[in-house]
Amino acid sequence: RLLLAVFGSSPGHHPREDALGAPPLPPDTSIPSFADGGPPRLDLGSAPCQPGSRPSACSLCSPDGRLEMPDDDALCPALNCGGGQGQYERVIEGEDTVCYETMGAPRLPGRCVALGRCATEQEYCGEQVRMEIARGPTDPCSVMEGCEGIQPPEINNLPTGTECNRIGACRPDGSGGSECTVQVPAFCRLDDSPDAKFFCENGLENGRRYCEYFVEPPNDGRTRCVDFCQSLGMEICNQDAGEQCCWNNSTTTNCERVEGIICDGMPCNSVEGCRDMICRCYIPND
Repeated sequence: RLLLAVFGSSPGHHPREDALGAPPLPPDTSIPSFADGGPPRLDLGSAPCQPGSRPSACSLCSPDGRLEMPDDDALCPALNCGGGQGQYERVIEGEDTVCYETMGAPRLPGRCVALGRCATEQEYCGEQVRMEIARGPTDPCSVMEGCEGIQPPEINNLPTGTECNRIGACRPDGSGGSECTVQVPAFCRLDDSPDAKFFCENGLENGRRYCEYFVEPPNDGRTRCVDFCQSLGMEICNQDAGEQCCWNNSTTTNCERVEGIICDGMPCNSVEGCRDMICRCYIPND
């Protein structure tokens, strides 16, 4: 007869302990695991700090003790995108004098670009931008000065009664500025011609713009209309085709001319020229 013996177990002892040994211990969490490839990184943004303190430039401790990046920080060096002054340029556009400033415009809200790091000038400043900063009618009584190099523009209004455009006078323009009683378009370039005693008119003839002048060279000098117009970069009419653009003046105080008597013979088209006359000059077609 086969007898099976059953062994008893003492209290607190498990049968498997005799066969398999002691049960496995739970993992020790006090030892860091680098199974993910390396130790965990220190997050400066979560590091505790004293609220209100500034550990470094572009680092500000928030009320809850976390480091934050402000938009700007006085600890960063000054960045002015061109030294704080742009390059100014004054140009004539039609009948207006316009001042432009070219400078780099900031593209960041402040000088901080990352937590603990100030922006470089290249990071802070954007592309060069050309901006219109002043515009006004071209007038000898209201002169835009400056607007050249690093000099900003300044409007200089001349006193009432000041002579302007050879035979005009300055007067208030109704908006706090000043204007000349004799208006001359900028393209007629009166200020560029000492031989023009005064301006007569401007207009359009056969699709071409023209400017008309009373011409009287100083010191009893002589000139011809063709030479006078060329000195202003303008053209004379085609006298060979019968066009008229040179006349004898009837007075020396205004632009009245002797009708029917044109300055097409001696001495006005001679080398010597005339002492006074009316000349019409045409703007070249572009």
